[in-house]
Amino acid sequence: EVGAFHIDVLVPKWYALSPCLGEEDFTDFVLEVDATQVAGPDHNLYGVMIRYYDATKDYCFGVPGDGNYTLVYDNLDVDEPTTKLIHWKYSSAIKTGANTNHIKVVAIGNKIELYVNDEFLETIQDDRVSSGTVGFIVSTSDKGGSHIRFDNVMVTAPE
Repeated sequence: EVGAFHIDVLVPKWYALSPCLGEEDFTDFVLEVDATQVAGPDHNLYGVMIRYYDATKDYCFGVPGDGNYTLVYDNLDVDEPTTKLIHWKYSSAIKTGANTNHIKVVAIGNKIELYVNDEFLETIQDDRVSSGTVGFIVSTSDKGGSHIRFDNVMVTAPE
């Protein structure tokens, strides 16, 4: 399959991060991607990393196959713990199971707006990270085998 990016996490209770490392960091942007659960249990997590900075901190917007979503500030430095900014909320906009969800994040200043399948979920304000790259995340729970395909990635300037 040309152009799609796949992450397959086989190990239970494990995760894979894949930042799109390059020369450009994004401050204010719109990130859109189609994420498809190809295989694995619905109790998983997949989504996008935003403002991934210096391999030490980022925000992760996760959309599991069970219809819930979460947003965390993830500090990869052990001195400061991960903070759940949104602690698992259900949305009927999220397609469950082996389906494709269109994920969209609008980040402007300290505001992060979250969308799934063109439906607005909510806005969070947080000042911890103001710029960085984007990327993808996939994790498993008690069962491994989460295979997620990311396609049609776009990063644009906000309108």
